[in-house]
Amino acid sequence: EAAAIGYPCVVKPCDSDRGLGVTTDVQDNVMLLQAANKAYAATSLGILLEEQVPGDYHRLYVIGGELVRILRFRPPYLIGDGLKSVKAILSAPVTDKELPGAVLAQSAVSIEDQSVLTRLAIQGLSPESIPSFGQIVILRADLEDRSDWSVSSFSFQIDENLSRMARGISRALGLENVGIDVISPDITLPPSLRKLWVIELNPIQLLHPAWASVFLEQLFASYEDARIPIKVVVHSEYGFGVSALQASLEEHSADVWAVPKRLEARFAALHDLVQDQRFYFYRHPREVLLNRDVRSIIFLMDWEELEQNGLPVLHMDQLQLIGSLSGTRLEQWESLLKRLGLHQPDQYCCDLP
Repeated sequence: EAAAIGYPCVVKPCDSDRGLGVTTDVQDNVMLLQAANKAYAATSLGILLEEQVPGDYHRLYVIGGELVRILRFRPPYLIGDGLKSVKAILSAPVTDKELPGAVLAQSAVSIEDQSVLTRLAIQGLSPESIPSFGQIVILRADLEDRSDWSVSSFSFQIDENLSRMARGISRALGLENVGIDVISPDITLPPSLRKLWVIELNPIQLLHPAWASVFLEQLFASYEDARIPIKVVVHSEYGFGVSALQASLEEHSADVWAVPKRLEARFAALHDLVQDQRFYFYRHPREVLLNRDVRSIIFLMDWEELEQNGLPVLHMDQLQLIGSLSGTRLEQWESLLKRLGLHQPDQYCCDLP
């Protein structure tokens, strides 16, 4: 496959993230073998061999199905001024200004660092080399430690072409919260001139402290409490019939309903009602809590699910019972309400403190 793709290429594991086991700029068969061994050590599924394309790594952040932010990530680099050597330029403090003779990084870069010397050699340079005016010289490109990579925001240059692509990917995968990784030489160019390759999709996005407030403002524009309301509805029967739920479904048509996967077949009879609502059938509640950008969630379960697995989440706003209980089940329900600190006279629907 390397012969078909050509060099340079990229080797990566199929099932790892954060750059673990990834090797870029593979130039020949010897490097390919080394990269493959590194990738195999980080995977249980196999490895990917990809064409290496020119450009910078960007993350397109999609929240609520909309593209809200674009960040460009670059490994530490310097810009030649045609006068000073690499070693002389590195003696200057790091900066975030893209000017000739500048070093752009999050922390100081040492010319004594072996990884820096190796990266220079790959580019045909040494510490004494004098880069030409405006020449970009990459100093280090360790994908497993990107703490010193420079980060730039291009959110103000989001255009409809990029937004439409992001919305399409979000809808196609059913992921309202997704990070789209792309490579582009210049993402600010007009669509007719821009080159862009989608290389990876991330269904779970970790909020970096520097950008968390941006995403929260996007999700909760009214500046209200950012806590997502969660209700748990328990049906009193084992394997309940869904006809009893129709009134509740119509009342909460704007909410997301999260249902255990084993109950999915019971919703076939309500196809006309369900198809216009947001239903997620999960194997574990975290699939809904982590992968979906939602403003409210209703977890629906039957008595068997409650007995076997307990409540799906630790924090709830409301716990509701559909149907009636008697005997041992009623005692179990009242005991549950007591453990949760609920003392309302209505045993069937309770707001949590």
